[in-house]
Amino acid sequence: MTFSVKATIVDVIIGEMFFRNDAIINQHDSDSMDENAATNKAAKIAKQKLNTMKLFVRSDDDPDRYTITIKNVMRFELAMDFVGIGMSFRQVASAIQYAKIRTHTAKLTGANDLIVGQYVRVLVGTSLQHIADVLDHESVWAMSLAAEIIFNMLVKFLDALYPPWRTKLIGMSSDGENTMTGRHRGLVTRIVATAENPVLRIWCAPHQIDLIVKQAAECVAYGTWIKFTWSFSVFLRQQANLTTRMNVKCPKQTNRWSHLGRLLTFLKSHRRQLIAYCVENRPDNAPTYEWWLVTFSIAPIIDAINVTITILQSRSLLIAQQESHINALVGTLAAMLDVAIVEQGESIDDDDDVVYESMRIPVDSIVAHIHDQGSFATKCYDELNPGE
Repeated sequence: MTFSVKATIVDVIIGEMFFRNDAIINQHDSDSMDENAATNKAAKIAKQKLNTMKLFVRSDDDPDRYTITIKNVMRFELAMDFVGIGMSFRQVASAIQYAKIRTHTAKLTGANDLIVGQYVRVLVGTSLQHIADVLDHESVWAMSLAAEIIFNMLVKFLDALYPPWRTKLIGMSSDGENTMTGRHRGLVTRIVATAENPVLRIWCAPHQIDLIVKQAAECVAYGTWIKFTWSFSVFLRQQANLTTRMNVKCPKQTNRWSHLGRLLTFLKSHRRQLIAYCVENRPDNAPTYEWWLVTFSIAPIIDAINVTITILQSRSLLIAQQESHINALVGTLAAMLDVAIVEQGESIDDDDDVVYESMRIPVDSIVAHIHDQGSFATKCYDELNPGE
């Protein structure tokens, strides 16, 4: 069994990206060991790297490619089967040894974790070569890219995989989710600037909505409402007696907006039991009427947003269809709160309207929205002082 892989894939991706830089290791180790020890450490790492790359041999016919020859095909394929089901290199070596003993197959002799590591590098290298061949095919005139790693590493990887990738890049997508590195470092912008042709930038609409509503929730009551909601949910989840009594556990609030919706639904549905438990066990830090009022008022807004997010995440929904659902959500929220656009030069009475940038909501509409949430929300509103 013989494979042929481009030298850039082997030298850069397999040879460099699979190992820490030796100079960095030397610098790191020099603080804690003497010069001889650091030299020995570097020599050991260099030898290890040489051994793991032993199967990659520079081709005599083409110096820009490496040739890999697998002499023991049975051992190679069995090792890759074991790696494919999640076994570690050491476990694979042991499993092959046991298979050799049970089946009396001499071809399985000599497997160890070093050989398994060599095989894995061969498999990764050949797989990357297949990807590069697909990109290089004349039928592939464009490519779309979704990346989650930092710019320099991604460019280095693509340069080694397929150097002309900049000429074929047609699209760049990023969901913009909280944990995505690109959202903070401008990865999409930098990749688009690197491309040689105009690039279509695609952002995940549900995640963009998620970011906006999170920022809006953090502004409610100057951030005190969302902070208390989080701490209250943590407290409730720790109460084993309450969980046993109610026969249901408080949902866990996470970074996902939909989880907050489920949490508020739980709080509304079990408010009587929760209020009684808090009065009994932590009266000094029980939810206030103001907090309950905000919770009941925001919950239907969150429910409407979650319905739209669920629709936007549908696998069968096209990107071109997303705009209509987003517009429908805007219409739903505007009708729910009687939102109006402030016309340029229009005078606003702060006593009658709540204004934010170019939008306004009549105070009477907010009060009507509160009454629509039921008798308990109305009671919470009536208990507040006029200034609140």
